[in-house]
Amino acid sequence: MTRSAAGLCALPHSGADESPGQFRLRKDFKMHYRYKTKGTCSKYIDFDLDENGIITDVSFMGGCNGNLQGISRLSIGRHADEIAAILQGVNCNGRGTSCPDQFACALKGALEEISG
Repeated sequence: MTRSAAGLCALPHSGADESPGQFRLRKDFKMHYRYKTKGTCSKYIDFDLDENGIITDVSFMGGCNGNLQGISRLSIGRHADEIAAILQGVNCNGRGTSCPDQFACALKGALEEISG
């Protein structure tokens, strides 16, 4: 995984069953990704990218519900690169990262996996 400007991108989680950090191809040909966050109130970020890198679904487990719903809604339909560039480096209360920053890390990691 790449590091964000804040420097706290989490490494993929390895475990049994659909482990965070692992891709799986769904029947609708979207890549689903689960990212285990580091240093934030949210624990996981689930998101889907289509074959063109467009975000088609986003959900956060934990964190500030209203703010994260807003980030999710603003992200859907946009390219992962665009959203990662906007959200990278957002700092929450001096933690050096945030839920938006962790989402940027997750998107960058997913795009790296897709591109090879």
